[in-house]
Amino acid sequence: MSGTVSRHFPYEVTSSLMFFTQRTVVFSKIVHVPVSKARCVLEDPKMLINLSPLVEECEESKSGEATTYVVTDIMKVWGIYWPVKYTCTFKKEEDALLCEVNAGRTVRTLSAWRVKAVNDGKESEVSEEVKAEVFTLLMPYVLGQIKSSHLVLLDRLAAKLELGGREN
Repeated sequence: MSGTVSRHFPYEVTSSLMFFTQRTVVFSKIVHVPVSKARCVLEDPKMLINLSPLVEECEESKSGEATTYVVTDIMKVWGIYWPVKYTCTFKKEEDALLCEVNAGRTVRTLSAWRVKAVNDGKESEVSEEVKAEVFTLLMPYVLGQIKSSHLVLLDRLAAKLELGGREN
């Protein structure tokens, strides 16, 4: 993630510490609705946050062009459930919803959510590209949590879009 910034991320994840690892994960899901309906996911960051199975609480605070949320997840660590607070800052771009997550000094991610038409416009593909920079010893745990929770989030999002409702 250091060096060249992709066109999807106008900023980059960089760390001055050598004990951090960077990984990119991409998730996508075909939803059986036209792109005009599926684009609502790019307009409603709070809905995306609340579809995560880990989220316990989400509080919004505006900050200029971007919208920041303080999120509390309930994470299972060594068999014990712990509340973990972090910030999510969303910024709407022309073709994507960008999200920067800061969870202390050990975890930082950048995500880009997109929607595109597929199957002659009858369906849509909702995708998320996540670039994570994590303290190396935590990377397997963090990636596991991202993968499992974001797959559930996409399934819930598809169900919500296909049923036609939007909740906050």
